[in-house]
Amino acid sequence: MGSTVQTAPSAIHLDQPDDIFLIEDDAEREPRQWIDLRSIWAAIFRNRFVILAIFAIALLIGVIGVLLTTPIYQARASIQIDQQAARVLGTEEQEPMPIGTEVDRFLQTQIDILKSQSLAQRVSQSLGLATSDAFLEAMGADIDERLYSTSREEQVIEVLQENMGVNLPPNTRVIEITFSSRDPELAARVANSYVENFISGNIERRFSTTSYARNFLENQLEKARQRLQNSEQQLNEYARGARLIDTSGTSSEGGSTRSPTVANLMQLNQAYASAQAARTMAEQRWRQAQATNLMDLPQVLSNGTVMALAEQKAELTGTLASLSERLTADHPQVVQVNAQLAEIDRQMRAIASSVRASIRNEYETAARQENALQSQVQGLEADTYSEQDRGVRYNILRREVDTNRALYDSLLNRFREVSAAAGVVPNNVTPVDEAQVPRRPIHPNIKLFALAALLAAIALSVIAVFAREWFDDTIRSPDQFEDKLRLPLLGAVPLVRDGDPRTALREPHSPLSEAYHAIRASIELSSTSGIPHTLLITSSRKGEGKSTTALALAQDMAATGGKVVLVDADLRAPTLHRFVSTAGEDRPAGLSDLLVGRRTLDDVLHDGLEGGEAEGGTGRLKLLFSGPIPPDAATLLSGEALGTVIDQLRERFEIVILDAPPVMALADAIHLSAHSDGVLFVTEAGGAHFGQAKGALRRLQRASARLIGGVLTKYDARKAGYGEDYYGYDYSNK
Repeated sequence: MGSTVQTAPSAIHLDQPDDIFLIEDDAEREPRQWIDLRSIWAAIFRNRFVILAIFAIALLIGVIGVLLTTPIYQARASIQIDQQAARVLGTEEQEPMPIGTEVDRFLQTQIDILKSQSLAQRVSQSLGLATSDAFLEAMGADIDERLYSTSREEQVIEVLQENMGVNLPPNTRVIEITFSSRDPELAARVANSYVENFISGNIERRFSTTSYARNFLENQLEKARQRLQNSEQQLNEYARGARLIDTSGTSSEGGSTRSPTVANLMQLNQAYASAQAARTMAEQRWRQAQATNLMDLPQVLSNGTVMALAEQKAELTGTLASLSERLTADHPQVVQVNAQLAEIDRQMRAIASSVRASIRNEYETAARQENALQSQVQGLEADTYSEQDRGVRYNILRREVDTNRALYDSLLNRFREVSAAAGVVPNNVTPVDEAQVPRRPIHPNIKLFALAALLAAIALSVIAVFAREWFDDTIRSPDQFEDKLRLPLLGAVPLVRDGDPRTALREPHSPLSEAYHAIRASIELSSTSGIPHTLLITSSRKGEGKSTTALALAQDMAATGGKVVLVDADLRAPTLHRFVSTAGEDRPAGLSDLLVGRRTLDDVLHDGLEGGEAEGGTGRLKLLFSGPIPPDAATLLSGEALGTVIDQLRERFEIVILDAPPVMALADAIHLSAHSDGVLFVTEAGGAHFGQAKGALRRLQRASARLIGGVLTKYDARKAGYGEDYYGYDYSNK
């Protein structure tokens, strides 16, 4: 058996509040692993029998399940679903090509149709599955003899939906249809029926869609024709009532028609403009005639008569001049010529006056024509404005007629296209593989059952191990001691499987002795001053090995040359007198006698080893037994006498070791810790519980006890799952 050797930590802080103790060594400064494989293996090892039992039960259940399960066969058929059907005439309606997520939505819609209740009902009716109970019996469904035909059909549809499956692999448009049944031939027949009814249903839906579209267009076309007729009638009635005549024969959207009033207004405007121009020119001529000498008017000078008279006047003037040279002024010839000249002048002035009068008449006539045309234009303008007001409503009605006519023409063209394509129904679903009769069942699958049993066993084993480890708060290993209690571990003492621990302690190289050698060395290194002068050894409960630890440490310290006294301070259930045979069967005098003053220190001290130095003892170890059990140990230990006895022991011995009672439910250890320089906490591996030990440490800390560390006793590495050599060194060959 390997001995347990635990190295001492390099530094220990004992003044941490709230019972938290920090160990500052190389191992603590290393990053902590999230997964401790050794701890996991230890937990598995400790629960190995539970795990084996779980695996055996799971395997047995798996075998029974395979033997008792009815074989199920599955038939498979496949179809291809295209996003767009082929165009036959070239004028058929084409649905828009799905893109992106629309492709997945389109295929998912087809899958939902395959799983629909209506398709299952078509399959049931096409195969006659609801006419008898044969299908339900083949599927292993519970049959109620009181089922009516409708109830049986509902149950058949439910069974079809439960056993039918649809699988769409990624990046493909080929959908796999499966059907499972106890009868392989029935499975293939139903799968093929699903394909046939899905294709026929798809064609029927498309035909129904075309027929519905044709009926819908026909209905809409009739409504549009009626609206067009009503709008044209309203337009004509309004035009007749408003006395509006469309002479253009055409109209544009948003424009107005040309009525007779508007046409007359345009003609009169043109005539009025011409009259204005003529009046202006006549007025200019008249003003010029007024400002110019009568005989100097261009119209007079250019007059032919005036020009002839002017020539005659010139001839007579010449004749008068020649006569005046020969005759006197009263000569009849001269008088005659003068009279002719006067007549010519009168005629010329009369003609000139007539020309000027004609110019004035032209001006006045032009002015009268302008005024007449102006009054007519003003009257037509008023009529036009009134007609335009009435034309607003006319234009609204006319646009409504145009809109209804355009809608009617569009619906008529669409109706002709749909009617032409009504007899052609394209199909976008084509069969790929026909379902064959399956030869091998898909259920039960032995490999799958075995894998499921294995996974279930693993899962249950993990749950069982975790539950046992979680609810079991015992401290099993040195690692758990430090992790749970946060107290420095000074050493682990191996379990003595065969024999008495006292016998193992007599052997210097036994694993038990070597473990206590290491603990003693750890105590020496726990502080710069070495081993505490007064060392208290206690535990959370009885039976954890504190008395054996106290005796072993006392013997080991005495063997190294120190004067040591071991005091059995447990005044309730002392054990030290049973470990040393020199004490006899009766309980000798001891600590209780000193505390009450019945004995002196020399009277109660005993040699530590049997036979003294003759059997290997050094004579440096003395024992102070507990003495008679007092009626009130707590009161006795809380008095001043305890301090006096401890002081006497300190004066005579280098090391005073106090074997104190357990901490829980007793105040004795608390009183003793007040007189101790250091407290060593003993915990039994696999026996001490975390909550109990933690509570004991908390009580000691609240009493300001100087905890230097702990010892894990009765540690069995194999039982804890860490193997033989996890803590220790093998001295069996020494």
